Amino acid sequence: MRILSRLSFNRSWTTSMINVISIISLLFSLFPFIESGTGSSTEAVEQVEQQESAQIVFYYPGLEQPDHQLVEEKVNEYVQGKIDAELRLIPIDWGSWDTKVKILFAAGEPMDVLFTAGWSDFHTFANNGMLNDLSSLMNEYTPQLKHHMDPLYLEGTAINGVNYAIPNQTSTHTFSGILFNELLVDKYNFDIKGITKLADLEPMLRTIQEKEKGIAPVFGKITDFEKLAMLERIGFGPGALMPGNGTTIVNEYNTPEMMANLKLFYNWSEKGYVHINKQKDMYSVLGNEKQTFAIVVGGRKADITESLNFNSGLSWVAVPLKEHYISSTDLSSSMLAVPTSSKHPDKAMQFIELLHTDPELLNLLNWGIEGYHWNESEIESNRIELTEFSDGYDPGMSWMIGNPGLASLPTTGYYHTDYNKLQQTFEDAERSALLGFQFDDSTAGATSIAKTYNPFIRQQDQSPEDPVKAVPILVKAMEAGGLKDYITAKQQQIDAFLAEKSE
Repeated sequence: MRILSRLSFNRSWTTSMINVISIISLLFSLFPFIESGTGSSTEAVEQVEQQESAQIVFYYPGLEQPDHQLVEEKVNEYVQGKIDAELRLIPIDWGSWDTKVKILFAAGEPMDVLFTAGWSDFHTFANNGMLNDLSSLMNEYTPQLKHHMDPLYLEGTAINGVNYAIPNQTSTHTFSGILFNELLVDKYNFDIKGITKLADLEPMLRTIQEKEKGIAPVFGKITDFEKLAMLERIGFGPGALMPGNGTTIVNEYNTPEMMANLKLFYNWSEKGYVHINKQKDMYSVLGNEKQTFAIVVGGRKADITESLNFNSGLSWVAVPLKEHYISSTDLSSSMLAVPTSSKHPDKAMQFIELLHTDPELLNLLNWGIEGYHWNESEIESNRIELTEFSDGYDPGMSWMIGNPGLASLPTTGYYHTDYNKLQQTFEDAERSALLGFQFDDSTAGATSIAKTYNPFIRQQDQSPEDPVKAVPILVKAMEAGGLKDYITAKQQQIDAFLAEKSE
């Protein structure tokens, strides 16, 4: 039985699985669960069935840690005493996560608990009957779960009123605005409190460019400038809610708000305020923060300021341009599902409930074994001190399992989100009027639009063009690919969702 827990999903295994799938049309022989040994075949089968009867297989993205087996054994000692089940922890490396999960589904491989997210095929799996409806399972097997969770989580991640996954309580919501390097703000006595829009930055950017050689006045991707013009983009590509426009979807590229922000991005690039060559990806600012005065943030995790302070060693001041915001996209960014291939959905649900209620289990899964990988802090409550052996187990999975606010946080090391602190702004954040709405773009032409939209965004980040000329060309090309029908489909689905919700 150790075979399953130690699967590495190497290339040869993946190739063989694909061959099996293509040859026998998704039907395959028994996975190598049968152990060799003496005794009758009946006894062997009975032993296997007994051994499998309470085994929970948990797939999640990440790298297998050197001390994986040690921690798994300790987890099993704990879980067996709680729900009488054995747990198999099977990480899949991030680079092949999406592909290998699809192979597991196609092969009918037993999966009891699966990490999923709105950005990782959740809607496809749910809409194709690959995930269990958890409504009745929650009522029967997780009596405490709903009492330990804000109803907003389940409401905001349901599809047509059905929960196909349990969201992890990561208090995910977004900050949109500007982060300022406090040293430079103080040096030039800038009044940042009066800033209400992006254009208000320009005099400051001019000063930094003139007096601080080697420092980029502003860091920002074109998508950050775009998001600051919108309230919420629904699904992929054009078709968004705009401030003051209720639940009516519009093509944001036809709005004055979007054009104003795109003009700023272009003009600031032309003037040298935005250093395009330093903006490799959305996280590259962490390598350039000491050469940056301001950072434009269009909808990033609400604790981005604390994260940047920790990782850069500098002090950053946040000026919001919009209220903190919660959308279905935010709430569905980290969830646990029970696939229909699960052999033990009852035990799977009981395990998920433990992840939302049991601090000891969370600490074990997040940080490893107490007394070996970590010890309780003698100075701070709900804090731990990592030991010299902590490198043997660092899966980075706290945001992927249950209620991370119940777990302890290390006093040293890299930045760790303080979920209890994040919960404070989560409770006060503006909530989308479309919480619980999930756009189904399977028949709406998203693929055709992406062929035009994605290259446009990449081009603007690398070599910005005058939006007065470029945007009409973009819109015309997308309309030729079915943009109007795509936006109409969004509105029709929203109207149907709101009508059903009001009944």
